[in-house]
Amino acid sequence: MKKIILSVLLLMILIPNVVMAEEKTCEQINTSDEKTIDINVTQIINNKENIGEKDLSKFKFNYKILDLENNVLSETTNDDNGNIKFSCFDVKSSDIGEYKLYKIIMEDNETIPFDYDPNIIYFSLRPNITNGLFDPIIAYYKDDGDDSPERYGTTYKRKVFHATEEELQGQAYAVLDKNTGVLTFFRDEPNKYTNQQEINNKIYYTGFEEKTDFSGVWSYNDDIKEIVFKDAIRPKEIENWFNYLYNLEKADISKLDTSEITSLDSFFNDCKKLKELDISTMDVRNVTTMFKSLYMLDVEYIDLTAWNLNQNLTRFQMSEMISFMPNLKYLNISNLGNWSSSAEFYNLPCLEKIVIGDDYTFYGSNIDREGPDMWYNTVKGKGYDFNTMQENLMQHKESMAGYYIRPMCTKEASFVSRYNASKIKNSNNESNIFENPKTGMGISIIIIFMLIISSITYIIFKRKKNYIMK
Repeated sequence: MKKIILSVLLLMILIPNVVMAEEKTCEQINTSDEKTIDINVTQIINNKENIGEKDLSKFKFNYKILDLENNVLSETTNDDNGNIKFSCFDVKSSDIGEYKLYKIIMEDNETIPFDYDPNIIYFSLRPNITNGLFDPIIAYYKDDGDDSPERYGTTYKRKVFHATEEELQGQAYAVLDKNTGVLTFFRDEPNKYTNQQEINNKIYYTGFEEKTDFSGVWSYNDDIKEIVFKDAIRPKEIENWFNYLYNLEKADISKLDTSEITSLDSFFNDCKKLKELDISTMDVRNVTTMFKSLYMLDVEYIDLTAWNLNQNLTRFQMSEMISFMPNLKYLNISNLGNWSSSAEFYNLPCLEKIVIGDDYTFYGSNIDREGPDMWYNTVKGKGYDFNTMQENLMQHKESMAGYYIRPMCTKEASFVSRYNASKIKNSNNESNIFENPKTGMGISIIIIFMLIISSITYIIFKRKKNYIMK
């Protein structure tokens, strides 16, 4: 009996302590100098096909939170569902002021019976004005040094394309297959097709290679879904060639020789569905204007390392060359050093990598995305908030050359509303017909013609009435 009573008393003492200990591990400290929060993430395994039917709940992985100097700040393991929780992660107010960026890594484990490709998980902390704590901003990011465009689903060349005279033999044609939506550029014997000749639901075009004022008969064409340069084409100008192609998803311009063009204005402007476009082969040495040449595209990867910009390039007309792209992840402008630009690389909410050349200076520019997170230079091991980075880029206080990451996609409400508003305005079937130069001009002619007929009818009727009255 005494043993039973002692056991009950011992349990009465231990149970509250266990409960208190459990509550203490989840208790959040919230002082002016220190706060604690829970960090919850999920490990993503890229090649799940290698796992087969194995039960992941049987495998435990060790995870660590590190700062960018690789100091271990916290450790934990995943649960049976692959969820990872770091309870009561300590945060100091000074960490927030320095725009601290953390990373979560999975420890190497040689006993894992399958191949895996773990992502590094980054997070930063944003103050929550409601409860005074901090909200973790989580980003899943494959920081494995792989910057190849194949990772982004694009073709990649670092050398500009110059067509040989042999490649330019024959006459330049383009044909739009209305069944498939493919616009193909090719060369064939002279005078084989006439301009806008239609054969078997295919429309042929010619004359575009020689003209300097060719505005692009393909603009506003909802039938075009893909553009292919089968053979080399060397036009005098390409301004306004492919703008407002709302259904365009893919364009291969690797055989487009742009060595003679002087304007890139509205080249692929407002092609919102365009997901793949490799412009690294373009020769822009004679280009002096670039207004909205790559505006509002859906591409993820842009590389300008082969570009040799004209020193007479009008700064204002380059200001919106690359902007308002909702899914652009990688931008390489490392070859644009020693060249001053007012290029406003802004409204890029998901840009996670940018490579800047030595001595590159912006004039009145904006390299920020929406959101308070920072840019981190992987070479220097140093982070820059937006104001510091912009100040250095504009005033050249220090060399900003290097490789920067900021793996936080921040499509805030203001960006989404502006993008969607523009998308609705210029949608396939609801676009303002007066914004289309072809339909707008046609309607204007019809209106003028109707006014003339009405006026003539009115004059005849009035004269006839006066004659009867006499």
